[in-house]
Amino acid sequence: MTQMRFDNTQVFNIEGALRGMRYPMKGVGDTQGDVIGELDMVVATKLWNASEIDNLAHSKFLRQILVSVDITAPIYFWAEMDTYKVGTTANSESTMHKLNTDAKLLVLADFQCDPELNDFMQNIILPKMMEIAETPDYKIAKRRRLLKQLLPGSYLQKRHWTANYEIIRNIFNQRYNHRLTEWSVDFVKWARSLPYAKEFLTKRENK
Repeated sequence: MTQMRFDNTQVFNIEGALRGMRYPMKGVGDTQGDVIGELDMVVATKLWNASEIDNLAHSKFLRQILVSVDITAPIYFWAEMDTYKVGTTANSESTMHKLNTDAKLLVLADFQCDPELNDFMQNIILPKMMEIAETPDYKIAKRRRLLKQLLPGSYLQKRHWTANYEIIRNIFNQRYNHRLTEWSVDFVKWARSLPYAKEFLTKRENK
């Protein structure tokens, strides 16, 4: 059972982005708050389709629809997410400072493992980490270094991640058939839940 989570999703500036979309042609829009008006949707759809044929600059209004979310995901997911650096920001929990420094003992639920690896994690990795954490001869810096070296890529780390609709569209279209279900199931499901995802984020999937 996957433990990856997307919490506290917020979408900002839909009205502002659609208003700015109209400025080049000095048009007047009909978007109010988070509800895109019919006239604006016609223009936005034309620009989106033009960006598919020509270049992404036509749909640059998507860059101004902003998204923030708390993502709890395994480190191996974050290693791939780090591919998308331009236009994104993330603040993460620190493994260096949190690992066994507050009397919190790591348990199986702190990792995203397929069932086949549960016994290995429970009987080998976690006991070894506990042994290191409780070895009095190790100074704190040494203990943390050893724990980080032993920490599996399946460790679940929370990050507050910010991006925009253009970035999310690109990630979705590149990853919705990915071999890792963290992308093809979890990220895709979250992206589909965003406002106007069908119109702006996932259209290519349906062509």
